[in-house]
Amino acid sequence: MHPKMLRGVRECVEMLRAAATGSLVNYHGDVFEVSGYYPAWAPDQAPLIYVGASKPKMLALAADVADGVMLSDVTLARMPETMSVLKDSLQLQGRDPQDFRISNLYSWHVKSDKAAALDEARRKLWVRGMLERWYISTFLSDEECALVEDKFDVFANAYINNTAEFPGVPEPLANKLVKELTFTGTPDDVEGFIDQLLAFKAAGLTEFGIRLYDQPEDSIRMIGERVLPALR
Repeated sequence: MHPKMLRGVRECVEMLRAAATGSLVNYHGDVFEVSGYYPAWAPDQAPLIYVGASKPKMLALAADVADGVMLSDVTLARMPETMSVLKDSLQLQGRDPQDFRISNLYSWHVKSDKAAALDEARRKLWVRGMLERWYISTFLSDEECALVEDKFDVFANAYINNTAEFPGVPEPLANKLVKELTFTGTPDDVEGFIDQLLAFKAAGLTEFGIRLYDQPEDSIRMIGERVLPALR
């Protein structure tokens, strides 16, 4: 993590805003510098800029400088406090919440073979909120959270080596992480995932990002045929 992460993100947004004007950019910040950059590619209308954030300080920064925020792996249980921070921060900046986009990212592991779906979800589990206690403590006990923290390297090695095996981690615990942090199952489970997406919408999300892995064409087809119509 950069020691000036908040400042660095603010400067990134400022540089993008400057580049989007199509004018010569000379930017001198505490973290970044740009000299003599001429963005001839810049369109007449600046693109929307999102800040990736989940925790209060970065959420507040997003509400100050960005057009929207992209959360990642934030569960329904954490949405009330997340939306509260955003609402208060937008109000502080005098911004209309209706003009601010709020997205969340979840991974999608839905296959006809349930074992294959679970295998894929487990292989990618480490990057689900990096398994931080804030993400998992709403559905795991203190003892279970401590075990996940103790076995952090096990989850990391599984991700790096593309394996679904977590030595020393009880199967029920690993599967609970998958259940709560991802959309994992078979086509029979899709209706339940739609209900969750609608609950996220009711909580205040305006958009939702889906992370696909193996056989993305199958997932895109399923989402297009079954999920999108239910959300319109």
